[in-house]
This record gives sequence, structure tokens and C-alpha cells, in this order.
Amino acid sequence: MGQTRPSHRRAGGVDGSSAKSISELYDSWIRDFASNVLTAVILTEVLDKRIRRPGGTIINMTSITALRGGGGSYSAAKAAIIGWTFDLAKSLGKDGSR
Repeated sequence: MGQTRPSHRRAGGVDGSSAKSISELYDSWIRDFASNVLTAVILTEVLDKRIRRPGGTIINMTSITALRGGGGSYSAAKAAIIGWTFDLAKSLGKDGSR
């Protein structure tokens, strides 16, 4: 494999629509989770073999709303990134990645 260059992933946001039913609320939360969490998961999976080497580094950025709330589905998604980052540290750290 060739050298992997630094990659900046910025994704996310909030659906922002007003849910008028449980179904709409569900769809809104799924969209927010997909745009804020799954984008990071998919990119990390694509780069997995390149990250799993000594010196590989992942930097995940989130939001203060993950810790303080106030953002509904956005806060929940950003908190999920924090938990997932701890999982990554545990699984990738043994391979020399940060």
C-alpha cells in the first residue's frame, strides 16, 4: 500500500425538521445519527489497514453538546462519537496506532 496522506473529515449537522409523528421523529434521529456518526465509522473502516500500523493516528472531533446536552439528536450523536473513540483506542492502540 502507498502512503496515506492526512485526511480531514468534517460531516454532520442536524436534520432540523419538526417531527409531527413518532415516525418522523425516528427518521429525523436516524438522519442525524447517519450524518454525524456513520460517516466517521465508514471512513475509518475504509482506512482501517492503513491506520493499523505504528504511527497511524485518528483524531475525532465532536461538540460540547455531547457532554452538556441541549442539542437533542445532535448531542446524542456526538456523545456516540466519544464512546466509539474510546473503543477505537482500545482496539487500535495494541497495533501502535493513536
